[in-house]
Amino acid sequence: MQWGGTTTIVTGGSRGIGRAVAEAAAARGARVGLIARSEDDLRAVVAGLDGTARYAVADVADPEGLAAAIADLEDQLGPPDVLVANAGIGAYGAFADLGADEAERLVRVNVLGTVHALRAVVPGMIERRRGHLVTIGSIAGRIGSPFEAIYSATKFAGVGLTEALVVELEPYGIGVSFKVNVR
Repeated sequence: MQWGGTTTIVTGGSRGIGRAVAEAAAARGARVGLIARSEDDLRAVVAGLDGTARYAVADVADPEGLAAAIADLEDQLGPPDVLVANAGIGAYGAFADLGADEAERLVRVNVLGTVHALRAVVPGMIERRRGHLVTIGSIAGRIGSPFEAIYSATKFAGVGLTEALVVELEPYGIGVSFKVNVR
């Protein structure tokens, strides 16, 4: 893929894999839009990139806030050619000890956050008949991980979503990739 002149949006772009993806895309000439919850962290990443990087603050678990953030980045950078749905959280501990609020937060961020990000960009990509979607997963989405049962379940959901979209979006010229973070 030629990155020069493309617009790439990265959720969870303020640290870790998201930050590394943003840095790599910018180094290859992409206009980069970052989304995360921490404005200070986002500001620091953008300061280290070239002048075409922008950010928007949003929690991927908030569909309206995420859609507004993506729309803001589209206004600043142009429609996305690439979306990297990277935002995610984990939880370690016995399933029996995991509270309902924590379990729901894992699902809202890791599953619905990815769904909301994809839904915000896919219609435009279909209309333009081009684009690429990348979801970031974990080995815990292929092999059930003890003491990370709900996290693992959310990552299995990401695998299923991505595999289905590969087939569904191919006729529109939209590529879909799943990248596994092996930790």
